[in-house]
Amino acid sequence: MVVVGLPAGCPGCGGELVCERVAAQDVEELPPPRPVRIRYNLQIGRCRSCGRRVQPRHPGQTSDALGAAGCQLGPRAVALAAWLSKSLGIAAATDEQ
Repeated sequence: MVVVGLPAGCPGCGGELVCERVAAQDVEELPPPRPVRIRYNLQIGRCRSCGRRVQPRHPGQTSDALGAAGCQLGPRAVALAAWLSKSLGIAAATDEQ
């Protein structure tokens, strides 16, 4: 609980203030986000018979991309971005601001 007291004097004339009542205002807040970073170390191999390159995929991966393109947002982050955009109308940030 945070108590918010009256100012030292009336903002209009500076006169003495008397507390008549206390009113409550409740604020619901979300807990601070705790991002989770998952690194998938993929064992990339090659078939000894035909020479085909084989790359496994974990069900939690959102893409098969590697190298510079190997950083993606997870499904919850993508869902949050879609919700913010489609449900709340919040546009994506641009460099033109």
